[in-house]
Amino acid sequence: MDITPLVPEGQKIIQRYGAGNFVINGENFSYPIIVLADEVIKWSGESDIDFKNALDMLLARKEKIEVVLFGLGEQVQSLLPQHLKNELKAAGIATDIMNTGAACRTYNVLLAEGRNVAAAVFPVE
Repeated sequence: MDITPLVPEGQKIIQRYGAGNFVINGENFSYPIIVLADEVIKWSGESDIDFKNALDMLLARKEKIEVVLFGLGEQVQSLLPQHLKNELKAAGIATDIMNTGAACRTYNVLLAEGRNVAAAVFPVE
């Protein structure tokens, strides 16, 4: 599914998701990632959600993020641990949890609006 809005050139846009991968600026990623306007980072293992790893990577980039969207698969089956929400909130970062497709689409919209957004997303089949 192509979900590309108009965004300034050079920013990391999620062009497609599904079939176990993401396409970001023409590059394929077949593992969980964190996407920011200027970088894509490998996030977690193939099958488990490593919230500690996400927290560390997001806090290291807190000056570039006002909201992080967690896309946790096709159907959201887990909630963000409260300590993770608390630590991100203390750093001035809002959080939202949704399915991966919604997180990808919302990321693109917020990026197009010029917001400092990150998406931490797991691939869906």
